[in-house]
Amino acid sequence: TTDGDAYCWGSSVNGQLGSDTLGIVSQPYRVQKAPPFAKISTGEDHSCAITTAGKLYCWGENQHGELGLSVFSKYSPAVQVAPQLTWSFVSAGPHDSCGITTEGKLYCWGLDNGGALGVEAGDPCEMDGAPEQCALPLRQPMDSQRFTAVATGVNHSCAINTEGVLYCWGSNDRGQLGSGFREPLTPTPVMGDARFTAVSAGRGFTCGLTKGGIVECWGADDDGQLAGRAADATVPAPVAGTTRFVSLSSGLAHSCALSTDHLVYCWGSNSNGQLGTGVHKRSFQPAK
Repeated sequence: TTDGDAYCWGSSVNGQLGSDTLGIVSQPYRVQKAPPFAKISTGEDHSCAITTAGKLYCWGENQHGELGLSVFSKYSPAVQVAPQLTWSFVSAGPHDSCGITTEGKLYCWGLDNGGALGVEAGDPCEMDGAPEQCALPLRQPMDSQRFTAVATGVNHSCAINTEGVLYCWGSNDRGQLGSGFREPLTPTPVMGDARFTAVSAGRGFTCGLTKGGIVECWGADDDGQLAGRAADATVPAPVAGTTRFVSLSSGLAHSCALSTDHLVYCWGSNSNGQLGTGVHKRSFQPAK
C-alpha cells in the first residue's frame, strides 16, 4: 500500500504469506511484524521484500536456504537478510532468491539446482555438481559488473547490467539462456544487440523488455510462451505484433505485459484462466 504495508493472500502452507497461521488465506492479509516496504517478490513457497530504507526481509519456507538463514526450516516469519547490505531489487524464485544492492552488486542464495545461483566451482555452494543449499547470499562471479534488475526462473536466472546487457545462467535444456545453444552456462550475455530494461523468467523460458519497448522471448514454447515462434528457440526474438510495452511479468508458462496505451496483453498457458481471456485456451500470440 501507499503506507508501505505488504498484503498477501492464497496458499500459506509454508508461511509464504507472512501470516501468523498456516493454511489458505482467502483475503488480503497484512504481513506481520514487518517494516514499511517499497518492493515485493513472491516465489513458490517464500516471499521477499525491500523496505523503504533498503533493507531486505524474506519469509516462508527455508528448507533450501532461500530466506538467507543458516538454519534450514519448514517455516519462518519475516527475517532480515544480510543486514550489513542495502538493497534495491529482489527476485524470489521457486527455491532460491537473488538480490541487487544499491551499489549494483548481485547476490543469490538458496537451492543451486541447475546452476541457478551462478556460482563457480570451489564456491561454498558448489558440491560435485549436485544441487547445493546455500544459506548465505553469494556474490556472483562478475565483480566488474553492476546490475539493475534480476529474475529467477525454474533452475535458471537472468540479470540486466547498467548498460542494458542481459546475462543468463543455469539450466539451458530449452534454450532459456538465449545463448544460441542448449548447454548450461555460468553468467553469459544473451545473443543479439538489444539492450534491456526488464527481464522475467519462467519454467524453461525467458522474456525481456528492450529499451525500445519491444518484448523478446526465448526458450520453451510448448504452450505459446514465446508468442509467435511455434517452437523452442535458443535466441531472443520479438513477440508477435507491433505493440510497444512498458512492463513485463512471467509465470511458470505464461507472460503478461502492459502496453504504452495502458492495455494488458497475455500469452502462453491458460489452463487455469491465467490469461484473463474468458476461456481456458492457450494463446500463441499476445491477447488482450
